[in-house]
Amino acid sequence: MLTSVFIHNYNCFVNFAMELPRRLLVVGSNGSGKTSLWEALAGLQDLIVRSTEAASAFPTRSLTRWLNGDPVQRFAIDMDLDAETYHYEIEIVHDIARQQASIRREELTSSGKTLYEALDGDVRLYGDSPMGAPRTSFPFGRKRSFLPDMEPRHDNQRTIAFREALAKVWLLAPSPRRLDPTTAGEAPWLDRDGRNFSSWFRGVLVERPGLGNALLEALSPTLPGLRSVAFERISSEVRELMLTFRTGGADYKLSAGELSDGQRTLVVLYGFLLGAIEHATLAFLDEPETGLAPHEMQPWLAAMSAALDKHDGQAVVTSHHPAVIDYMAAARTVRFSRPAGGPVRIDEVTLETAGGARISEWLSRPWAYEDEHEEAS
Repeated sequence: MLTSVFIHNYNCFVNFAMELPRRLLVVGSNGSGKTSLWEALAGLQDLIVRSTEAASAFPTRSLTRWLNGDPVQRFAIDMDLDAETYHYEIEIVHDIARQQASIRREELTSSGKTLYEALDGDVRLYGDSPMGAPRTSFPFGRKRSFLPDMEPRHDNQRTIAFREALAKVWLLAPSPRRLDPTTAGEAPWLDRDGRNFSSWFRGVLVERPGLGNALLEALSPTLPGLRSVAFERISSEVRELMLTFRTGGADYKLSAGELSDGQRTLVVLYGFLLGAIEHATLAFLDEPETGLAPHEMQPWLAAMSAALDKHDGQAVVTSHHPAVIDYMAAARTVRFSRPAGGPVRIDEVTLETAGGARISEWLSRPWAYEDEHEEAS
């Protein structure tokens, strides 16, 4: 479980610290930093798991604009895993003139013991043995982290466990119009906007063929007349995700690319639920409700929560949708705001805060945002 995050000098975050419970709803005006939080975690996952260079994960344009002359970004996360607390932190320094970024310092600890450290291009591996001198050290480029390259060994199991747990953080912000209905192969992971859903779910079905019927069963209540969901051959390599419907006693087919935005969102969300949730350490969904009506969104949220509960998974959701807000608000709700357009501030929202009204109703009132017009401190 991801328990906290710290972000400094990234977009609208300045010395920003936030605790993450098992269920969290994040609300706020457009531009208040909700998506930036999602993007920061995506950047850390890219660095630690996917071997992305620092300049791509955190480009120079992501520096906080009003911190003129400060080229250093700092990020930290805490994670509880297997009865231990892991702490990871990184400093990224930017050459603003050249629009380049490099890692100045990086460290991973477990229950206070250093497991991994990188400092000015030198990597030090301490391993799982009692803390002392590093087990080994060597030079490594500052453009990216060594953590994605680390091979599992008997003496680095904690470091690998942390990396694998972060790999199971699923970040999804569905963009239904980008969904590609065709696939020439099998993708190892779902793109964060869902565009490669067909390629990813095709790979999921190779390992778990029964999920095709499960997807049909899950979608049928929200897609009237749906009879089948299948990949049909276009060429020797290419398949297209097709849905068959029946109306008036006649069958007809639609490509996933011919569905409405809301229908595509449903396909991605239920496919994600069936193919990924049971493996997720954390599901972080940024405005997942695109094109959906309340009666379509709430059943999915209930199914997601039930699936995560089976393995103590975690969920963070950002939303403007009343159905999402009122369902998720039963856990913990925080509101992001930026007084006078300054750094992000967070406030907890409760029934008392909302004067006894539903959270969605309170958020629809102008007085819920009066503090955004205050002078930033």
